[in-house]
Amino acid sequence: MSINQIRERTVKRRSEGADQTYPEHRGRTPARIALPVSRGKCDHEGAILEHCHTCQGSARSVRECDLHERATRVFVSDRVQSCERCPDYKRTEQENRTGGATSEGTGG
Repeated sequence: MSINQIRERTVKRRSEGADQTYPEHRGRTPARIALPVSRGKCDHEGAILEHCHTCQGSARSVRECDLHERATRVFVSDRVQSCERCPDYKRTEQENRTGGATSEGTGG
């Protein structure tokens, strides 16, 4: 298929409108995505070593950890320990007073 044929097909589809091309999507609301929820600051957590470049929060940033060297607040991959899945997680005294879990936006 040539580039001109692709352009013609694209123009035709756009002129028909998205509702005409995909009638089963008419009137639907986009799915909502659940944001990661952090368990809060861990007592073993230290300073941020690497900021997450794909999100704006701090939950996925890699931090110093007194027990595991490096950790993130929410699960990112099996290569880095996460406080979310850690059996050694211990909430700080400040988190105990304020109630704990915080939403971290997109988790970064």
